[in-house]
Amino acid sequence: MIIFGIVGIGLLVVGLVTGGYILYLRYTKSLNPVRPLMTMVVLLLLGGVQLLSFGFIAILMGILRKEILKVQKGSLEIRRRLQKSNSSSDKK
Repeated sequence: MIIFGIVGIGLLVVGLVTGGYILYLRYTKSLNPVRPLMTMVVLLLLGGVQLLSFGFIAILMGILRKEILKVQKGSLEIRRRLQKSNSSSDKK
C-alpha cells in the first residue's frame, strides 16, 4: 500500500523536474522538437498520479476492512449475548 504512494510521489517529482528542464530549454530557444521529452513528462506525471491514487485507494480499503471486522466482532458478541439471554429465560 505504502509502496504505491512512494513510487507515485517519486514519479511525480521526476516528471516535474523533467518538465522544468523542458521549460528551461524552451525559454533558452534550444528545445529540439524531435526529442520526445514532452511525451515522457506526460507519462511520468500521469503514472505518478495514477500510482498515488492506487496507494490512496489501497489504504482506504485496508482501513475499511478493519472497520468491517470490528463491526462483525461486535455483531457476533451481541448475537451470543442474545442467545444466552434467550436460553436462560427458557430455563425459568
